[in-house]
Amino acid sequence: MNSKMTTHHIIPRSRLKNKHLKDNTVQVSEHEHEKYHQLFVNMTPVEIIDYLVKTFWGGKTEYLEEYLRNSSGGSG
Repeated sequence: MNSKMTTHHIIPRSRLKNKHLKDNTVQVSEHEHEKYHQLFVNMTPVEIIDYLVKTFWGGKTEYLEEYLRNSSGGSG
């Protein structure tokens, strides 16, 4: 697997009025970056969650909300 790192914009720059939003980037492997964009194209994080809720979770958010309330960082 490719371990070369690349910059990923959390909120796509094309979706921002301020193209240089501070702290809007993270370093990810090129492989992960490619897969992310294959799945989510140019969606914002909020659009991704909305897509997952509607498409995969049938609009049911109570389990997610409960998990987030009871988790300590999401590590199970």
